[in-house]
Amino acid sequence: MLDLETKFLSSYVNQIRLEGLDFLEQLVEIDSQTQNIEGVNRVQKLLAARLSHLGFECTFVPNLEMQTGDLLYAVKKGMSSDQISFIGHADTVCSPGKELRFEINFNSQTVTGPGIGDDKGSLVMALQSLEAFLTKNPEHHFTYVFISSPCEETGSIGFHPLFKEVGEKSVAVLGLEPALYNGSLITSRNGNRWYKINIIGKSSHAGRFGEPFINAAHHAAEFIYKLNPLNDIQNKVKVNVGSMTGGMDRYNVICESVEIKLDARFPTLEKREDIDQAIKSLIDNSSVNCFYTGDSCKTTIEIVDDCPPLPLQDQLHPLVGRYLNIISQLEETECLAEHSGGAADINYFSRPGLIYIDGLGPKTKGMHTSNEVMDLKSFYSRQYALTEVLEFLNKEPTFLTGAVYDC
Repeated sequence: MLDLETKFLSSYVNQIRLEGLDFLEQLVEIDSQTQNIEGVNRVQKLLAARLSHLGFECTFVPNLEMQTGDLLYAVKKGMSSDQISFIGHADTVCSPGKELRFEINFNSQTVTGPGIGDDKGSLVMALQSLEAFLTKNPEHHFTYVFISSPCEETGSIGFHPLFKEVGEKSVAVLGLEPALYNGSLITSRNGNRWYKINIIGKSSHAGRFGEPFINAAHHAAEFIYKLNPLNDIQNKVKVNVGSMTGGMDRYNVICESVEIKLDARFPTLEKREDIDQAIKSLIDNSSVNCFYTGDSCKTTIEIVDDCPPLPLQDQLHPLVGRYLNIISQLEETECLAEHSGGAADINYFSRPGLIYIDGLGPKTKGMHTSNEVMDLKSFYSRQYALTEVLEFLNKEPTFLTGAVYDC
């Protein structure tokens, strides 16, 4: 990128702009919380209309494993079968309401609204970039695939085989999760495994003696207490109980059953196996048993979701370095590449040799809350950066193979 162009764009993105915000407002005002299938599908159809206008062939893929909205799968063929794939999502955690609506604050240069950054701002930013690129390059080298999941916020269960297949066919995958709020791109992510653990004891009257009982809540409490040392923040390992339910909502009835929902985060598959073995050992080895018979609780463990890590890398592809340099010039501050503790759909695309970058969307804070805030300037700077990268790769397609960039 020429210095003159850089200075012009840097000045441009520091002004108040409005392009793309009408469409973003339209998306944000739709209730597309994951469970609202009709709302999610409305968002998907609006995205498909924009992509169709750009020459993409759009397909809606139903979920055959559970009830969700349809996945949007869009393809625009290039002169080569070499494929660059985008992954984003239409669903949100929060829904719009009287107090949760799209709002622009020009003083702070922010936009608020449910799902504004995660992931609707990112989707609109990517569409703006693709439109700018394809308008100048109606004939292009790469084939582009644009995927919008209907249920990323609940793990995109049902679509993992499709993600793996697309990853195998792609030379690069670009993730449209929002950037970290400090602006960093994401080049590695933790994996996560969700465990549903059931502990079955034996109920009894709490005051009677001589009657066998096994308190499932006591077993659960001992198990949870022993979980805490598994956390190793320095090595990016986290293990946390998200929910625990059980009993009959009575004081005088010994708790017969408990269900625990457990979330484990890990940077490598080896760490995942270590955590798995530790959890199974702790749940099976309890000091809680029947005082009369010696019987123990019966336990079952179900793995509900199993997302692999997006691996940590010692060296990154030069595309990452180029992307960081473009953003740093546009925003006039250093942009970095970082690890994220959260898992995302892009994890399922990962394979050895694949080039991937996530967090290409705008800076966002308050994700998964009612006060989600998107940085307005970054909505434009990240748009221009993506367009510039697409332009460069179209001129130099061999850049996606070869050397590494040492970060």
